[in-house]
Amino acid sequence: MKEMKLRTVSSLLGMVPPEIVQYIEPKVLIPGSRLLVFGETGIGKSLFAETLAFSLVSGRPFVGLHVPVARRVLLLQAEVPEDEFWGRTVKMDRVYGVKGTPAGENFFVAHVMDHKINRWKDFKEIEGVVREIHPDVVIFDPMYKFMSGEDTNQGALKAMFDVIDEGLIAPYNCAVVIVHNSRQAPQVNGVKLNLGMQEARGHTTIIDWADVILQLRKTPEGHKLTFEKSRHATPPATKTVAFNEEDLVFTEVEELDIAAAVLAAVGVGPTPMKAVKEGLAKELSISQRTVERAVEKLRAAGVLFARKNPERGNEVQLIRNE
Repeated sequence: MKEMKLRTVSSLLGMVPPEIVQYIEPKVLIPGSRLLVFGETGIGKSLFAETLAFSLVSGRPFVGLHVPVARRVLLLQAEVPEDEFWGRTVKMDRVYGVKGTPAGENFFVAHVMDHKINRWKDFKEIEGVVREIHPDVVIFDPMYKFMSGEDTNQGALKAMFDVIDEGLIAPYNCAVVIVHNSRQAPQVNGVKLNLGMQEARGHTTIIDWADVILQLRKTPEGHKLTFEKSRHATPPATKTVAFNEEDLVFTEVEELDIAAAVLAAVGVGPTPMKAVKEGLAKELSISQRTVERAVEKLRAAGVLFARKNPERGNEVQLIRNE
């Protein structure tokens, strides 16, 4: 327990506040902080969490947010089987290239399929790993697998968070990331309502505990990332994040940038649409569907038009309308 510090306001105003270390700016993740990422089942939260881990260990931007310095990360995976996790990690490393580098040696993964954080034996095993490798960030994916009790039970949630706070954050000053599910969204006239951070299951306790809350949603325009809570800084604006179906990585790409990239790829002559989609998806780490949407908007605006290749009837070509 930290000792109470007593100061006069005069001495307080005369202080030079210490510089706060930031793992992800602006103060999205700092030492000893608690980050909650939540969303509906099946929208890619585990891949989003692994994208976060890769960004941290490589010092590369995380969905457009600055990562000042490469960090050490422990990912505790309790849902994705090891062979499936290996396959997706191989694909993701095509983007980050950490294999055989110091960054790869600072990315630790533990498959813990039956560990409960408030079961003493299991906690001591996890705590022993943290003590041994000293990670800057520990990721629990998904939260409910580490709980003894339902994830809507306020008492079970509090017990879990107390163990994390007192057993990991306090002694090791590591940041903790929790991956969690949304509740069943309420509907009005068949339309799902989104109530922001209140959509997190067991929300009262979780909202109080977390310093930063990110909601990941799948929409017709792509995945939306909303900063529902930011205790330490003004939260960034809602982001549209693209998911690359080939490399399984989430990135932030402005729609205007995608449109410009499409126009550059089309060039001055007829260009196969398939080549544009495949080339930009790989180059920008986005899905081919994201490229298609940009093409559709450019066509609707009259900037591009499409035709069938007169020599290859099955091939669609894109042409700039100069």
